[in-house]
Amino acid sequence: MLYDDRVILVADHLRLSGINRETFVDQQEWFLYEHVISEQRFVKEFLMDDNDDAVEEHSKSQDERKRSFLVISCHAARRSEYFYWNDYCLMCLITICGFCIFCIPPTLPQNRLQIGVTLLLTSITFRWTVNRSLPTISYLTSLDKYSIISIFILVILCIWHAAMGAAVFIAKHYPNINTDDEFVWIDRYALFGFLGAFFIMHVAMLVWLFLVPLAYRRQMERNDQEYRIKNRAKSKSLAGKVTSRTVMTVNGRHRLPSTNQRS
Repeated sequence: MLYDDRVILVADHLRLSGINRETFVDQQEWFLYEHVISEQRFVKEFLMDDNDDAVEEHSKSQDERKRSFLVISCHAARRSEYFYWNDYCLMCLITICGFCIFCIPPTLPQNRLQIGVTLLLTSITFRWTVNRSLPTISYLTSLDKYSIISIFILVILCIWHAAMGAAVFIAKHYPNINTDDEFVWIDRYALFGFLGAFFIMHVAMLVWLFLVPLAYRRQMERNDQEYRIKNRAKSKSLAGKVTSRTVMTVNGRHRLPSTNQRS
């Protein structure tokens, strides 16, 4: 129920809201869209301290009281080119280096683990460095998900190298091994399997980026295009009204002298 003594805020549909993007300070880090969305909402009125007894009596029935407010929102997107090249690309290169460890024979697990753990610590340190330039938020971004998955891949590779070294040591008991040995073939199949999973993970990540985050940006761009079309239509209609008023005024001025001459 809405009362007569309350102000109801309504967006003006005849004039579009706008935003001045030239005064936006963080243009190098954020991209500010042109369109502005205005939304009317109603909330239950909270109890206010008032000396008027009549107002207090009406305030007791809060289930029927509503208060109007107008939400004006604009949208901004972080410029992601910097993060693609300086975060995603470097993290991918560090993870790819983890697959190069398979060139070391499985009879040298100490060398494999040394390089694998070094890459793991490098990726963790790199992630900490990247997080310093990002805001602290409660959810995981796409960069966080990619970094965590890459760290888990390096951990799985380290576990595999340790298990393979232990299996070779228990079964063979000698440092040298032939290239046709069954453990060498198992290690090769593991390399192909890890590379395939790594490739599939990137394909799935690209598909998800295209369907979810980039789809939202495409929707924002479509909203900007609709805003420009509406703004042009409003400008043309306003210009037409001004022109019609000017023509009527000019015609009225031309009629006045003719009337005076007749009189």
